[in-house]
Parts: sequence; structure tokens; C-alpha cells
Amino acid sequence: MKSNILNTYKFNLVYAGKLVEDISDERMCEQPGGVPNHPAWVLGHLAISCDFGARQIGSQGLCANHWGDLFSRGSSPVADRTKYPGKVALLKALEDGHHYLDALYDKVDDAVASSELPMKEMRAMFPTVGDLIVFILTSHESAHLGQLSAWRRAAGLGSVF
Repeated sequence: MKSNILNTYKFNLVYAGKLVEDISDERMCEQPGGVPNHPAWVLGHLAISCDFGARQIGSQGLCANHWGDLFSRGSSPVADRTKYPGKVALLKALEDGHHYLDALYDKVDDAVASSELPMKEMRAMFPTVGDLIVFILTSHESAHLGQLSAWRRAAGLGSVF
């Protein structure tokens, strides 16, 4: 089952790249039609989510500490392009984080994956560390990629498929 999850995670990375491939760096923070989560925020959020997952299984994150303020849950994306890293840096952080978390998850010990999630506030949804990691690798990322797809439509860009 682990290989199926990792194959989906790898697909998500390819899909993320396709979703932003034709978006210029200057447009990465546009919020057309009231779509709040622009491409810069989504990529950064997914990159720090890789770090969050890595920390849950006992490793360190890769992103700069200040990225948490920009991209964490509850942060508010703004249209000011100067507030965010460039598209190349965001994609690189996402790719690096993906490869890192992919490798960590592939080797995670069953005892770690089946251990109770330490964060009590999330335990009702994700009882174990493994439950949270699988969510990060699949559902969480897919939901945000759906936001990127909706952003493309609002920005007048077509489907990537």
C-alpha cells in the first residue's frame, strides 16, 4: 500500500508543476475572481507541509523558518508579489520537500507510523502519525492542487490536461 500512496504523491508533484508551468512569476500572487489562495501561497504551503510531515516522523524540515509565517494554516495570502519567494524558489522547495518526505515515509518504521498522534487537537481526525502523514501525502495536497486548478480558471487559463 505504501507504494500506491507514494505513486500518488509523485503524480501530485508532476501535476503541481503543470499547473504553474505557464504562469509567469509576476502573476503568481494574483487573486482573480476573489480566489484567495494564489499559486505562490499554495506552492509555499505545500512545501511547508512537507516539513510538517517530516517533523511528525522525527526529522527536520527543509524550508526557511520564516516560511511558516507566510504559508502556514491560518495565514492570509496577499497580492503583494514582493512578500513571497519567486516561482523557481517555490517549485524547488516543493520538489525538495517532496523527495525528502517521500524518502522518509518510504522508510518510516511501523512503530512510528502506528504511534498515537501527539497533537491532541488533531487526534480525532488522525489518530496515528501514519494517518496524518497519509493525509498530507494525498488528500491535503490534492485539495490545494484543486485550488490551483480553480485559480487557473479564474485567471483565464485553461486546463492542463
